[in-house]
Amino acid sequence: MPQIMKGWNVKVYVNDVEVGRASSLTLEVATGLDPFYELGSRKPAELVEGNEEITGTLTRAVIDTSLLAYASTSGQTSEKLPYFNIKFVSQITGNPTVWCYCCKAETWSPDLPQDDFITEDLDFRALYLSYGTAS
Repeated sequence: MPQIMKGWNVKVYVNDVEVGRASSLTLEVATGLDPFYELGSRKPAELVEGNEEITGTLTRAVIDTSLLAYASTSGQTSEKLPYFNIKFVSQITGNPTVWCYCCKAETWSPDLPQDDFITEDLDFRALYLSYGTAS
């Protein structure tokens, strides 16, 4: 029976450098399925696969410039956003580890509430992902 994994059991690495523990992580894989209907049929005859899209949001309670560097080209010699890899490692043996490869940042946004912790959000897209188990 697999153990229940909570967010505080997961470490987050960006380009093999630990950026800490995320307070929230959302990862979505959309396959773009479209139903194909034959003339006169109410049920689809086939599900046609479309474009795959991998998106995610990483929220953490530390503000520094490490994640901002991936979302901004200012101060860089290139006008293109850099690629980076994200790895989510479970601290519980046997639970999944997820790697997101060739990510690019869409948005970076800090949240500075009056009466709570300062957090930052990084929305990203990945070209592909893989998974395995933590050892």
